[in-house]
Amino acid sequence: MHRTFALLIIALIGCSASGADQRPAKPHGKLEVKIEGQPTAGVPILFQITVTNDNDPAFIYWFGGPGEYPPANRFTATFVDKDGKRSTLALSNGQAQEGSGAFQRIEPGRPATLPAVGGPLAAGIWTLESVARSGDRRWPAMLVKPALKIEVTDDPAAAQFGADLLKRVRAGEPFALHVADRFHIAAVIEETVKDLESDDPAVVLRAADALSRQQTKPQGLGAVIKRSMSKQLKARGRAREAGSALAQLASLEGSNDSLEAVIAYIAAVSPSSDAEFKELLLQHLFESKQPRAIEVLRAKMADPEVAFRAAVGLARHHDPAALPVLIARANDKTDRERTEAFSPLSEFWNEPTAMTTLKAIAADPGNSEEVRYEINNALQNADQVRARAGK
Repeated sequence: MHRTFALLIIALIGCSASGADQRPAKPHGKLEVKIEGQPTAGVPILFQITVTNDNDPAFIYWFGGPGEYPPANRFTATFVDKDGKRSTLALSNGQAQEGSGAFQRIEPGRPATLPAVGGPLAAGIWTLESVARSGDRRWPAMLVKPALKIEVTDDPAAAQFGADLLKRVRAGEPFALHVADRFHIAAVIEETVKDLESDDPAVVLRAADALSRQQTKPQGLGAVIKRSMSKQLKARGRAREAGSALAQLASLEGSNDSLEAVIAYIAAVSPSSDAEFKELLLQHLFESKQPRAIEVLRAKMADPEVAFRAAVGLARHHDPAALPVLIARANDKTDRERTEAFSPLSEFWNEPTAMTTLKAIAADPGNSEEVRYEINNALQNADQVRARAGK
């Protein structure tokens, strides 16, 4: 895909910090800011920001994916129109701010480039007054004042923006997925929904993954998921992966159509599937509050291959039908197996048999370090669940 950049800013960054983590007061970084394409009214503005650390110490940031770049959530871009009215855009790029991940470093002399999006702006002549990043103890505050003018046009280019973004979404680009979701780009969302009914399981898999990442699900998506899951039962190639991705999307969408689609899919594939795949599919029923989901989980308790996974799902619903299976697993001789039951059992803080089991295990002086750690966590979780219930 051909992309152009309309604006390039290169400037020194002033950095500051306070407290125990002192940074050099003098400027010691270089910032490059590019705006992609021709800014258009009603369309978000795409930025590319490159930070180069010119001096010690390293800049540190949390890396949680899904892209291979720093988060943009601390960056803002301030524009001023011809009448002096300011518009400050909060930038973002969809990088995770919590969960699993690791700290990454921008070492001296090494650049880090990140995409960012903000806006949109109204048509007219605007001056990019500043690009700033708020600081923290691991990465100092940054500010650059380029005072450069751009023209935001009012033309049909918005349709082309959607078409170009769709290509990037279909290529699996995480940033493009974020833009489509945050700004609800209709052209992208509509075409991605259509891709769910493709004859190619690989296309379906990609579309299901993209829609799963979107916070707001399109209206009527459940019916499309239902048709697509039925089609995957007859497909080959990557149909199993596509079916699993559709089941995950269905659990997030949460409609009756989606629930029935997952239940029908589980019933159709269970006789010939391995235990791992059956367990994976059952997990997509865990969050559903609908009675049909609980009925299926109860029925699966009779299947030795997936009985424990079904019990874990029932524990999410505080269904005591799960207790015999969970208690039996908690008393297993293998540490790895038994510790898997501790957390689900802790959901039953008001069931004497569950709490008696956990406390008896906790009192055993022969516990391994792993068991002691997990049982303590489970008892703490039971206290938290009880507190949330106001008991």
